[in-house]
Amino acid sequence: MVEKLAYYVSFHFKGMEGKGFFTFHSFHSTRDRRSRSSPLALAACSHSLTSCTSCYDERSLAYHALGYGRGSHKPAVVITSSGTAVSNLFPAVVEASQDFVPLLMLTADRPPELLDTGANQAIDQVNHFGKFVKFFSLPPPTDEMPARMILTTIDSAVYSASQSPCGPVHVNCPFREPLEDSPKAWDSKCLEGLNLWMLKEEPYTKYIKVQRACSYSHDNMSMLLDIIKGANEGLLVVGSIQAEDEIWAALQLVKHLSWPTVPDILSGLRLRRQLTSHNSIEHNILFLDHLDHALLSGSVKSWLKPDVVVQVAMEMSFQIYSESFLTEPYVAHVIGDVLKGDTALFVGNSMTIRDLDMYGNGWIKSFPTSIPVTSSCNMQFHFVQTSGNRGASGIDGLLSTSIGFAVGSNKRVVCVIGDISFLHDTNGLAILSSRTRRKPVTIVVINNHGGAIFSLLPIALETEPSVLNQFFYTKHDISIEKLCMAHGVKHLLVQTKMELHHALWEAHQGQNDCVVEVESCIPDNARFHSIIRKYSCLAAEQAFKVLLGMPIPCTNTKNLSICKISKLEYSLYRIQLCAPPTSTLIKHDKEDFFHEGFVLTITLDDKVIGYGEIAPIAIHKEDLLDVEEQLRFLVHAMEGAELSCVLPLLKGSFTHWIQKSLGIFPSSIFPSVRCGIEMAILNALATRQGSSISDLSGYQSSLVGNQIITHGKSTCKLTGIPICALVDCLGTPKEVAYVVSQLFHGGFTTVKMKVARREDPTEDAAVIREIRQSLGYQISIRVDANRKWTYDKAVQFATSVKNCALEYIEEPVCFEDDIITFCEETGLFVALDETIDNITWENLHKLGKFVHPGIVAVVIKPSVVGGFENALLIAKWAQKHEKMAIVSSTFESGLGLSAYVQFAQIIEDSNKVISEIRKIKYRRTVAHGLGTFQWLKQDVSIEALKISVPPKGSRVEAFVVDADTYVRNFQLNHEVVVRKYGGEQFRSYNLEVNTKYISYRFKLLESVCAVDGKVVIFLHGFLGSSQDWIPLMKALSGTTQCIAVDLPGHGESRVRYHTEVSKQEPYLSFESVTEALVKLICETTTSRVILVGYSMGGRMALHMSLKYSEKVDGAVIISGSPGLRDEITQRICISQDKSRALYLLSHGLPSFLDTWYEGSLWKR
Repeated sequence: MVEKLAYYVSFHFKGMEGKGFFTFHSFHSTRDRRSRSSPLALAACSHSLTSCTSCYDERSLAYHALGYGRGSHKPAVVITSSGTAVSNLFPAVVEASQDFVPLLMLTADRPPELLDTGANQAIDQVNHFGKFVKFFSLPPPTDEMPARMILTTIDSAVYSASQSPCGPVHVNCPFREPLEDSPKAWDSKCLEGLNLWMLKEEPYTKYIKVQRACSYSHDNMSMLLDIIKGANEGLLVVGSIQAEDEIWAALQLVKHLSWPTVPDILSGLRLRRQLTSHNSIEHNILFLDHLDHALLSGSVKSWLKPDVVVQVAMEMSFQIYSESFLTEPYVAHVIGDVLKGDTALFVGNSMTIRDLDMYGNGWIKSFPTSIPVTSSCNMQFHFVQTSGNRGASGIDGLLSTSIGFAVGSNKRVVCVIGDISFLHDTNGLAILSSRTRRKPVTIVVINNHGGAIFSLLPIALETEPSVLNQFFYTKHDISIEKLCMAHGVKHLLVQTKMELHHALWEAHQGQNDCVVEVESCIPDNARFHSIIRKYSCLAAEQAFKVLLGMPIPCTNTKNLSICKISKLEYSLYRIQLCAPPTSTLIKHDKEDFFHEGFVLTITLDDKVIGYGEIAPIAIHKEDLLDVEEQLRFLVHAMEGAELSCVLPLLKGSFTHWIQKSLGIFPSSIFPSVRCGIEMAILNALATRQGSSISDLSGYQSSLVGNQIITHGKSTCKLTGIPICALVDCLGTPKEVAYVVSQLFHGGFTTVKMKVARREDPTEDAAVIREIRQSLGYQISIRVDANRKWTYDKAVQFATSVKNCALEYIEEPVCFEDDIITFCEETGLFVALDETIDNITWENLHKLGKFVHPGIVAVVIKPSVVGGFENALLIAKWAQKHEKMAIVSSTFESGLGLSAYVQFAQIIEDSNKVISEIRKIKYRRTVAHGLGTFQWLKQDVSIEALKISVPPKGSRVEAFVVDADTYVRNFQLNHEVVVRKYGGEQFRSYNLEVNTKYISYRFKLLESVCAVDGKVVIFLHGFLGSSQDWIPLMKALSGTTQCIAVDLPGHGESRVRYHTEVSKQEPYLSFESVTEALVKLICETTTSRVILVGYSMGGRMALHMSLKYSEKVDGAVIISGSPGLRDEITQRICISQDKSRALYLLSHGLPSFLDTWYEGSLWKR
């Protein structure tokens, strides 16, 4: 009867799978042929609808089944022998019970008569797992046992495991010998009542779900809804979610409530894959991925109420990315890059899950293979399914669970675990190598040779290292590579960031399992975690200070808006210089030299005014004409834009504001323009708050003890910013040495020499030697070659000045790849300048190759690198790697210099804080490159900026208090103003055009400014109007005659059918409209025109440029298409358009617009 019981049990699963009840995966341990579980194992293996996996370790086997249940939400069956084989299932049973994971265990057992007799492998297995399981026990099989009893018992067991609340179920199956599959005659009585069931493929027992009315649950739900409705500002915390439909439901709740949301790493919402190439996530969705680090700040923790949310993600991401060596938080931050397509993540416990939760990148860049979002959700991102064993949170069985998770979810899986967890479950490698019916698994092992989590606990500060290593860290030197080799599993070792990315890419591209071992170190890991916590705390304190300093109107707490820009104007100035700039001769009349630029004037809605400066020179990629075209556009685009109180933080806040508030890609704004905009806004906000820019930014930390003086409502530091003089090396050595001598005696302690102007570099070297001979080493000398030397010439110069004690040489060679080689060959220190011009947050990693100790400084020109936000990013990178961050001007007026003085103070404050946090020697305040003030013979302000040797001082310095006073008292010097611009004027008029059947009354919008340039006609898209083009028309109207048209059926244009043909009801065809447009153009201008069309207007422009080439000189097509070639697709499109037209007529325009803008076209 033994084989009969096994047969009924296994055959019964066929019926359940046939009805989709659950998929029968049998996981069983490998034992001797006479093992007590042999009948069950043989029956399972011989069944056509089962998928079986075997392992010699019951513990790994049980965790493997647990992982399958996590991935599929259906129970797998674990078959074991009797005795301690059953006990080995206990850890996985506890995890399944705590986390409600379906699991079914069929444990073979000795018959009752062998208990307590000394029989081999005979223990009491009844209720072996206690309260952690639902228990079923079958009696030893006999012919008298009805098969119906077995079937109903198994039915009930599977149902109990699968229905909420899910969990583990234990079915104990005692067997008497013989265990082998020997044929015997069956007593037909045991099969009574099964005839009808055996003809069907469904469970023997049917369970009917009864909907029970539960007033308690309904009352609680109503109470919850009332609380939500009554909440002013709520905070939504999303815990672990495993089912994808529940994750979608949570997403909808997040969108509906519009509350800040704190997602757990296992919620599926902590890591999110963007479906667009840019950050266009909806405004009403805010995920708080790093709230725990904001709460490290005592001030924030004691104050925090969900009225305002503080995110410290930017600071944490900067620290993680800018670190030159590979760290464990970096692994957590970039692991999402390989979670493409249908890849899921399995997270280990202990330090691994904490790192992923704290440092995982919440927004993963989109890929072409990304899973499309469902149309019902209408969100531009997709969740990343994430799982882990957090029921009991043990570190055992994780490898086996992740492999089972891959089987159950039918996805590629990336598993991230620590080395101790990996060693706890090395028998899982046997399951990994079997590779049964699943997609590849990548195991990322963080190997710090011990238990790193203890190094972050208070005990690490109070315990001897030897005790920690032996009893807490459990340090080891086990070779993970050799363990993988023993099981035939691919192994990759990584020790650098680049190796990590290559290994992850190689593992994801392959079709085989792979173990990626990340080499780490406990002390380094503990030190870096400590640094991140300190920086995060400081960032939270800084944000807290800025928020408290700018009261937010109660109506604007969601977007933190404090005011609006009511008007933007600019003035072109022309100021006289004492000498030609060292970069180039910008403009000169005989012996006079001039510099031109723009002064921006931003007026806020409370009448506060802020000033900024844009003054590109030869080293900029843009010129004045480029800048003015962009300014004309921005004059309109910035009008009415709201300003957030977080802008002064300079941590991605301006980038976010430009994209979200202005609708412009930040990279499309010229660097000098962005610098001027940031300057004007910061000055306006500082004036509004009665403070300086340096105070407004919040970088004045309590860690920095500087003397403070009061200036009205403002507090300004009484510490000076040393100024470096600038000298061109042209002239004889004695002439240049004399100039430097005069500067030195005038108070300059540092001078920068412009070199590489001569053909022979030794001539420049002779000048340097002459200065040293004249002044000795009383003055610091920097030289700047501006990448004008070949490598050989640079080495020649270096050899000639090797004993001149240069502070550094800027950009000595023409190719940046030669910089490190130059440092090592010559021994001279180098500063970066042009090399950092294009560095942004996205490519900050490129600076990693310049952490070499021979690179001692970065010279930052805010107008070249794209503003103060980007300049601060580069400065912090430099200071983090113990390099000088030097602010440098590009011949700006006093207005620009005043902002640079305050920005230099911010950098100095930052440097002191970084030195304190990283426990490195603080580098004294460096001389900043603002010596171009000496060139100013005139200024844009009536009062000049004060930069001089202060009373009781010994060197030329600039002070924040003087810079703040300059801005506070700023009055534009009208003598230097060439012209002003406050916005373009447009005239609106109507023109009538007649065709054979239709009269068109077009409304036109035309720039008033009379120019002799080209004529550009703008054609809007479907549902648009001529007003759509105003920002672009303002940008071009200085050199171009711009005309925008309301197309028929849009805006204020009208269509009238001729009465004599009204019965024919001619339709408004594409050809008839373009014909009318050509007639309109002929009536408007005699010149040939350039057409600019968007979408529907783009197709019209394309058609007209081909058919009416005698009138159309060219066309710019934006998101336009010539149409569909496939006839079937054309018919479908025509049918859809007719349906939309009928919907518009039936439901009206508002309803149509709601439907139209919910379409997939606008979700890309």
